Amino acid sequence: MMDEIKKTEDDLLGWLKQSSIRVAPVDGSVTACLRKIYDANELHKYLTDNTKGRSLADPWVIAHSMHEAAVVVTKEEKITAPSSI
Repeated sequence: MMDEIKKTEDDLLGWLKQSSIRVAPVDGSVTACLRKIYDANELHKYLTDNTKGRSLADPWVIAHSMHEAAVVVTKEEKITAPSSI
């Protein structure tokens, strides 16, 4: 997860550099949780974008949350294309 965060020099990275918050590594337990996500529904495999040769973070965040018995708090917004009317 930290590797993905380090890709963009932004406020999140700056804040993490100054904090003492632990960024959990991906290990076998987290990977097993990710497998459970994918196994729960065939469509979950589309949570990653393999066509661009990269993984999106959401499935990993969910897997870490499962492993840690934690709650994910996010500010996701559904963005739709503007109407052409």
